[in-house]
Amino acid sequence: MPEIVECAKLPHDLPSNEEAHATTRLGLATGPKKPELTRAFGPLGYDCRGESGTFTLRRRTANNLTVELELDVGTWSNAISAHFQVQALVGGVGMGALLVLPVAKRAMAGGQYPIGDAEGWRKIVENLAALVAELDKSFVPAVEAAAGPHPNGTNRSPRPANESLQKSGFSARGKPIHSSGIMIDRVVGADVFRPAE
Repeated sequence: MPEIVECAKLPHDLPSNEEAHATTRLGLATGPKKPELTRAFGPLGYDCRGESGTFTLRRRTANNLTVELELDVGTWSNAISAHFQVQALVGGVGMGALLVLPVAKRAMAGGQYPIGDAEGWRKIVENLAALVAELDKSFVPAVEAAAGPHPNGTNRSPRPANESLQKSGFSARGKPIHSSGIMIDRVVGADVFRPAE
C-alpha cells in the first residue's frame, strides 16, 4: 500500500491514528458531510448516497463493473473508516475485491480515524479522492482485466486473476503483495475470478 499512497500524492499530511485520537477534541462539528463528498468525487464520476452515518459513492466502468467507496462516518463517534470495492458478474458468478483504505499516509487502514472539524473533514475527503483516483487508474483496470471483457450479455472465460492482478502489484487470494497497507480482503468466486467448470 505505501507504493499506492505515494503514487496518489495525497494532498494533506494528516497525523497517524494514534496522534489524531490524542489531539482531536471530542464534539467538534463538521457540518454537512455530503456536499464535500459530492464536490470531490463528482468529477471522478461517482454518485453519492447517504445523509448521515454512512455514505456510498458508486460508479460503473465501461465494462459494467460496479466500483464503490463505502464510508462509515458514525452517527455519534465522528470518526471515519473507508472501504473500496469492485464488483462484477463473471460467468454467472459474482466476484468482488475489497480494499480497506487509510485516510492519510501515516494513518493505518482499517481503524476509525477521528474526523475533527469541517477543515479536518475536507482534508480527509481530498486525501480519499486522490487515493480513489489512483485506484481507478491501477486497481480497477487490473480487476477488469481479470474479469475479462463484458460481451453484451454472454459470458466468456476471463483471464487468470492471479496474472492480471499481480502484474499490477495486487494479490487475488487475500494476501497482500506489499508487506503493509492496503490488502485485498476478499475475492469471491470459484478459482478466484473464474467460474467453476
